[in-house]
Amino acid sequence: MNNLQFCSGLIGVILLAKLAPSIGNKGGILHPEITSKYFAVFLLFFINGVTLPIETLKAALFRVDVHCLIQGFTFVVFPTFMYILVKLLHYSFLHPAILDGMMILSVMPPPVSSAIMMTKAVGGNVAAALFNSAFGSMMGVFITPSLIMLLFGRSEIEVPTEIIIKQLFITVVVPVVLGQIVRIYTLEWLNMKNLPFNSISQWLIFFIIYTTFCASFSREISGLDTVSFLFLTFLSKSYF
Repeated sequence: MNNLQFCSGLIGVILLAKLAPSIGNKGGILHPEITSKYFAVFLLFFINGVTLPIETLKAALFRVDVHCLIQGFTFVVFPTFMYILVKLLHYSFLHPAILDGMMILSVMPPPVSSAIMMTKAVGGNVAAALFNSAFGSMMGVFITPSLIMLLFGRSEIEVPTEIIIKQLFITVVVPVVLGQIVRIYTLEWLNMKNLPFNSISQWLIFFIIYTTFCASFSREISGLDTVSFLFLTFLSKSYF
């Protein structure tokens, strides 16, 4: 699947989510609170654990310059750019809730699963993306609430730190380790079978994005005009 097909697939699943959001919403027949949140993400990281050589993971772990660049861009450069942009857009037609959402989105850690898939799609360093996605999510537990408090002046922010770290461990660390174990004992067989791991990963990403947009389209946003809604959809797609 090339980049054009992948982008077309993204647009397709978003349109499907818009047509029937109840199917992929929480409590729907697909049960995304389990299948997407845990199973799909677990399988995605398991595949990365199987396909990435341990030497590549070790090399990526010690790329401190890359980690500083990515985390600095995520938590400093991008929020600063978005802060300036939102200040300018206050004079535009956009709904104020959209602007607040843009600001909050800018201080969030990177989306763990899709960040890796996008890196793989463009031929980037998947091992570095894997580490920084997980590490950035853990840092976000502490940094994101602090930045939101700084930007909006809200002091009462409750973050389920233990739950988030436990979820990251279950859906990221465990599957990668299991994937590495499977790779060690079945590498010759895997090379012989030539399984379509890349295609499976892309379809998992489509499923995660589909259920995410189903949840978004299922919510009623009062007072949101059509132009702001379209802008919100474009912004969400760009973030993924």
